[in-house]
Amino acid sequence: MKTVSFRISRPEKESVKVEEDRLPHFYDKLHFHSDHQLTAICRSRGTLYSGDSITQFKEGDVYLLGQNLSHVFRNDNIYYSESEQTAESVSVYFENDFVGREFFSKMEAAQISGLLRLAGKGIKLHGILKKAIYNRLLRLAELEGMQRIIHLLDILQKISISTEIGTLASLGYSLPAKDVDNKRINSVFNYLINHFTEQVTLETISGVANMSPTAFCRYFKSHTRKTFTRYLNEIRIGHACKLLIPDNFSIAQICYECGFTNLSNFNRQFKMITGYSPRKYLQQRQVSQG
Repeated sequence: MKTVSFRISRPEKESVKVEEDRLPHFYDKLHFHSDHQLTAICRSRGTLYSGDSITQFKEGDVYLLGQNLSHVFRNDNIYYSESEQTAESVSVYFENDFVGREFFSKMEAAQISGLLRLAGKGIKLHGILKKAIYNRLLRLAELEGMQRIIHLLDILQKISISTEIGTLASLGYSLPAKDVDNKRINSVFNYLINHFTEQVTLETISGVANMSPTAFCRYFKSHTRKTFTRYLNEIRIGHACKLLIPDNFSIAQICYECGFTNLSNFNRQFKMITGYSPRKYLQQRQVSQG
């Protein structure tokens, strides 16, 4: 599956687009675009792939994703039906120059400018800030013209001065400098997202990147600061965490369902990535939900 690169369409002469989605499920293709994206999840849950990060999203979450950052909100199959609208979100799309080419180079806009640079790693909001911005994004969808721009600037300013934010991608992650590199690394991510339950060899994945295995290992590590094996295991363990629902699957079943072929290796990788054994993780989940 190829990575999708597309341009956000907006009415002529408008600099900000607000999109309210009500769908059976969110889009399933990794993609990137030149707009910044501020998204509130109103309904649904699943996995967010953003840059080199793999995290879970749910209702009430708010994200700021920088321009050209590859991402996809993928729903868990157990949470949606093709016949029902079970995925809802409000997203705001805007380019760097949505208030003029020179605006963010001014001293008064320094904090927002820094926020948008940080958004290149993806940002998740937390705590009181998350709740406040979530409600303001719903309000933004009702505004038009200059009121929409003023409202968006105020939202960005509030996020820029808050400590209740966290980046998604790793510290070492950086956007590929060349468009061809962006498409190549995203093609690799897309392949792993869609085939992690299968045996994925170094020869196979280096072929997806059209590189030799040795060159691919250097390339992948330079862009993600992770080995290919580590990233693949993170995808598999992330899926395992979602399957760890009481009485649904045994730990052995989950191991093989996620692409592992050895239970002891699964347990070792699970603890390395989450800090818990699968059984302890399940116990912690039951406590937090109950």
